[in-house]
Amino acid sequence: MNNTSPTTKHVIDRLQIARLCFFCLALCFISVNSWSQGAKQIENRKIRHVVSETRELKKGVWQNKRIESTYDKKGRALQIVEWESDSVLVRREQMKYNKNGDVVEKVVWGRDSLFISKVLLQYDRWGELDKEMVYEALDKLSSITFMYYDKNGQRIKEEERNANNELLKTIHYVYDDKGMVLTKTIRDKNDTVIYEKSLIYGY
Repeated sequence: MNNTSPTTKHVIDRLQIARLCFFCLALCFISVNSWSQGAKQIENRKIRHVVSETRELKKGVWQNKRIESTYDKKGRALQIVEWESDSVLVRREQMKYNKNGDVVEKVVWGRDSLFISKVLLQYDRWGELDKEMVYEALDKLSSITFMYYDKNGQRIKEEERNANNELLKTIHYVYDDKGMVLTKTIRDKNDTVIYEKSLIYGY
């Protein structure tokens, strides 16, 4: 027989909900503050090297990874290296910047220092990303992504094409009156929607 009165049970339920909400808020606070360590904060703290370790449960087995990031004096990432738990290098990425601080080149290597890709980025006279070119082995052009903006400087479309200028996919963005992205839609070469994302903001 359950001796807990409805009133007592109600209070217990409320306490459990309150604890759960507090726990969720704490997680959100940690995530936001960890994520928000931008270039300016790294520069101000004169950080040159960061090591992060992750532990993830996959199919009942814990998998460990270590990521080492190197920064310049302005807090910009120069190199990101990812290691597995057995000290095997699985990914290395290096970045180069122009005088305005924009990334102009990203090179990625995989296991055994196997070259994966090189990305070259070009900007227009207003400093907006204009196009992104991806190269595979032997500097073979794989794809080019063109960026399109509205009169407010908001990116409204990305168009990815292969080396033969054939359309691969398009990405469309819709913004609210405050300039925040409301929706992101990806369509394939046949104009079929293959991805949708919507965002809701609280003001």
